[in-house]
Amino acid sequence: MEEFLMTMQMAGATLTNEQISELGTEAHEKFGINKDIFMFLLLSGRDDFKKWVHEQASRRLKKDLRSAYAQTAESEKKEKVLNEWLAGFQGKMQAAHDIHGESRP
Repeated sequence: MEEFLMTMQMAGATLTNEQISELGTEAHEKFGINKDIFMFLLLSGRDDFKKWVHEQASRRLKKDLRSAYAQTAESEKKEKVLNEWLAGFQGKMQAAHDIHGESRP
């Protein structure tokens, strides 16, 4: 199986997009092979395809990292606001207790 995949990639590395498309159509019509999968196997041997896949993966990773950073920053901001509010609320509660002669332990 591995040898077959390498053979397909090596063959695809020397073909044009048009040739790959024609072969995919022919493989489907003559043998019932899934055209998209067949074309993908041929394309996977081409350097420009490998570069494109790498670029897509890099963009996705950068986008995911930016999103995770933004979510973390937003969560930290919300936590800070909540903590400040709670501190103020506790201070007001302490002041109310102090005014009424009750003290908190």
